[in-house]
Amino acid sequence: MNWQDFQDAIVAWIENSLGIKAIWMNQARQNIPKPFVTLQIISMRSIGEDEVRYETELLNDPGHEEVPTVAGLRQITIRVIAYSRDQRAGLDGVFFIEKARSSLWRPTIKTALQTAGIGYVSDQPLISQDASFDQRYESICAMDVTFNVAYNLTNAEDETGYIDKAEMTSDITGLASELQIDHEIFGNI
Repeated sequence: MNWQDFQDAIVAWIENSLGIKAIWMNQARQNIPKPFVTLQIISMRSIGEDEVRYETELLNDPGHEEVPTVAGLRQITIRVIAYSRDQRAGLDGVFFIEKARSSLWRPTIKTALQTAGIGYVSDQPLISQDASFDQRYESICAMDVTFNVAYNLTNAEDETGYIDKAEMTSDITGLASELQIDHEIFGNI
């Protein structure tokens, strides 16, 4: 599984089904006009035991010839949240979330997700969280959707070292490319 392909396929499902913009919760963005949908991975778990395979790469440095690959099934739950300022029937958050849920059974959506290696498992009841925002009523509705994906990580024992000690300061320094969090280990924090 390629994380970017996974995220792109989920965004395409929402945008093709609803005709509105979908973004990942942690994605840098400017103000997006409503209605729109945010997506967030809220859980990921392993199903069964992973298979570990080793391949020999003779061109690697001595002692690093064995390259492990970990493969297994993952179950990923995504929170889908629709935001709308329009309360008319067919334009509120509940409408968009129910339309997204119903679209999971459309043959074109099922095929697109399956082509990306994503299998729909289940969804949870809708949660309506309407609120007042900026002195206007805002329709907010959410649901959690669970998918199965085949997970495959090559070079699982990448020797990046380990953290011996960590200290917190009020400043974060360094280039943006150096400040990456491994979401596969820590989740979406």
